[in-house]
Amino acid sequence: MYAEVKREAGYLLADHGQVSSKDFQRLADRYDMASDVGAGVPEKDFLRLKRKHKMKVALSKLLDERPGSALWLTRIKLMIRDNFK
Repeated sequence: MYAEVKREAGYLLADHGQVSSKDFQRLADRYDMASDVGAGVPEKDFLRLKRKHKMKVALSKLLDERPGSALWLTRIKLMIRDNFK
């Protein structure tokens, strides 16, 4: 849902450079609806899930540079890099 609102806002800004108050209100309503519909992350799970997401993003960036890398070895490389600076 958030991605759809962001994409639509990008289209509006690209077309007009400015967003009318009517379009802004419509986007704000859709954003609020996405907040209501979206599932919250329990506090006890937040850091673990954030770490998992950040690891996935970092792994993806490294694989863009070296697509033939072994996933398990790249994960270990990231863990060593981040824990033993």
